[in-house]
Amino acid sequence: GSGKTGLCIAMLEECARSGIPVLIIDPKGDLANLKLLFPGLTAGEFEPWVSQDAADAKGVSRAEFAAHQAELWKNGLADWGLGPADIRELQEKVDITIFTPGSSAGVPLDVLRSMDAPENIDDLDEELIRDEVAGIVSALLGLLGRANISSQDPEHILIATVLEKRWREHQPTTLTDLISLIQNPPIKMLGALDLESFFPENDRRKLAFGLNALLASPSFQSWLQGEPLSVDTLLKHPESGKPRLSICSIAHLNDAERMFFVSLLLNQFITWMRRQPGTGQLRALLYFDEIAGYLPPHPANPPSKQLFMTLLKQGRAFGTAAMLVTQNPVDLDYKALSNCGTWLLGKLQTDQDKERVLDGLQGASGEAGKSMDRRTLDALLSQLRQRVFLLHNVHSDAPAVIHSRWVMSYLAGPMTREQLRAFHQAPAVQSAPDATGSLEDFIGEGGGEDLLNVAPALPRGLSSVFAQDSGDTLEPWLFFRANVTYRDRAGGPVSSVFLTKLLEVNESTQALHWAQSNVLDGGVTLGEHAPQGVKFRTLPAMLQNVDGLKQLGQSISDHIVAEHTMEVAEIPGLKLRASVAETAEDFA
Repeated sequence: GSGKTGLCIAMLEECARSGIPVLIIDPKGDLANLKLLFPGLTAGEFEPWVSQDAADAKGVSRAEFAAHQAELWKNGLADWGLGPADIRELQEKVDITIFTPGSSAGVPLDVLRSMDAPENIDDLDEELIRDEVAGIVSALLGLLGRANISSQDPEHILIATVLEKRWREHQPTTLTDLISLIQNPPIKMLGALDLESFFPENDRRKLAFGLNALLASPSFQSWLQGEPLSVDTLLKHPESGKPRLSICSIAHLNDAERMFFVSLLLNQFITWMRRQPGTGQLRALLYFDEIAGYLPPHPANPPSKQLFMTLLKQGRAFGTAAMLVTQNPVDLDYKALSNCGTWLLGKLQTDQDKERVLDGLQGASGEAGKSMDRRTLDALLSQLRQRVFLLHNVHSDAPAVIHSRWVMSYLAGPMTREQLRAFHQAPAVQSAPDATGSLEDFIGEGGGEDLLNVAPALPRGLSSVFAQDSGDTLEPWLFFRANVTYRDRAGGPVSSVFLTKLLEVNESTQALHWAQSNVLDGGVTLGEHAPQGVKFRTLPAMLQNVDGLKQLGQSISDHIVAEHTMEVAEIPGLKLRASVAETAEDFA
């Protein structure tokens, strides 16, 4: 009830008027109000967005209530020297876009591309790379409900090691790739232990199955569509070049999904920030509404916490700032508060709330090496009214009381998905390969073919070898060796044949193509590792499960028996039978 939403929207509008791009994270859904700019200030512009419940409470029609709101906004802005011309100027100066990760209500975001290596990875030092990898891994594990896993746990270490290796090799990495790499990691040792001792195959398989269940979920497909999660395009419109107010609305997501997205976005923002040259001017602002839970006091340590701390500590040198909003400073880590140079405190409802705020400020001031006149602040806080705020700035000797101006945007409150769709028609967006593509289309980028960036994971009982000179795409074939032994009924083995074969496996027939089999005669060079830069076709279903493998083994056995049946001569009346090595003529 203090009016902090209006204060924050006014500040965001002023950033836009100054040409400063803003990246907004909106957990409640009311920052979409920044799109509600009505330059005519007419009842017709307001009517689609006024609340029917509010009109009924006033005992008037929707049209009458809209006319009342239009007049209220017109007079409120006029008191601050603002009018229709200022609203038009704001609309023309910036692009305001509402992004909805995990939903098509606004502009969807393809967040999984963000697991690719930063463009400037060769210029980043070891610590920065590992910090970014750790943030991505923590976010991903949090989405699986494993937010309490630390960077010292096997799951975290394995994924981080594999992802960092892919980055350094400049290899693209999707969630599909990670699932395969977790089951068949391209590493033999982790620290002083071999892979199996450090993280057994069964545990790796469970982790991979968890990620695969996530990827296979129909609700997760919306995370694979839309514009790539690129801070450059979030801060500047790619076509017009206008600065952007990019509103990332996450009200529709559950807690794990919110943490996942926020952590990935912060990772991208920090990477972008570190690419910028130093400046003393404000280059970009990151705004987070309702920060509680994302930057909590010790000992809580969600994936987003270290990222926010990095932004607060380092952002100033790169011309970036963070604006964080909360109901109470005790929701924030004191070290974070001590890195905030400007605090705005609004009206508090109870004495208990006020005491908690003063305790929080006093603790943060101590962290920053500042003294605080608690009695003076107590008196000022007690006198605050709605839309009046106490401004505490580290560069000022004393706090000041300010009034927030009337906002140009109409404050309609939190918006539903239907409302977002109604006024925000998402433009054509790029996905991999298109906004309506299936998961299979996403995996492959070659004419709709199912191509993987890493070798597909194999079920227990199979292992991989790779053709070394077979072009840019490797097909799944079955390579087997068999020792076929013939036994005389009366004695032991009398002859054996050693087979080495390559068999083509086909998804459509679910069968082995014996007619297209090749005897391996030295014409194919096989190696333990795949050549760099190749793509892989997906495995057919028969090679992905235990039942398929059983059928496969029986099929091979049946074929060998049929193919290598041997006839021998026999005279039953004399109870004589030729030996395996004896011809019919010799026997006769």
